[in-house]
Amino acid sequence: MSRLNYIEIRDAFPEGKQIVNRLIKNKKIVMDTFAMEIREIIKDPYMNETDKMFDISIIEHIHLPKLISEYNRLKKYAFFYQNKSSGEYVLKVENARNVKIEDIVETKVRQTGARKATAPCPLHKETKNSFHIYKDTNSFYCFGCCQGGDVIHFVKLMYDLDFKDAVRFLNEYK
Repeated sequence: MSRLNYIEIRDAFPEGKQIVNRLIKNKKIVMDTFAMEIREIIKDPYMNETDKMFDISIIEHIHLPKLISEYNRLKKYAFFYQNKSSGEYVLKVENARNVKIEDIVETKVRQTGARKATAPCPLHKETKNSFHIYKDTNSFYCFGCCQGGDVIHFVKLMYDLDFKDAVRFLNEYK
């Protein structure tokens, strides 16, 4: 069974707009509550500094990242419910980001492990393997010209395109 994309969910479940907006409000309330708790911890005259830092780090490193991730996911759903055409463009951007960099690089790519590859940099035409491809994040970094980013940024640099044209190029490349 394949996973539904945001547009398919929006079209199959139009009532979801109200649910998503309500969930966003609830997540925002929880984030504001955490911010209030941190302020109260800082103001508490009876807590020592170590306990304050421990409590704040628990909130910042355990609770907030998950909450922010859920909040951002809900905001993305809300975005798709607001506008059909912009939602389809965002889907094109996501599809473009899924094109593997090593498929687009025109120089010889050498596998250096399961999650990494190197090649001579196609951006500044060199012979050393200073262009590193990180497969798990589908990103790159060249230690020769100090350029890095995702596949869309690579296409922008390689072919001197703007963002929209790079997304279009990658969608046609598939």
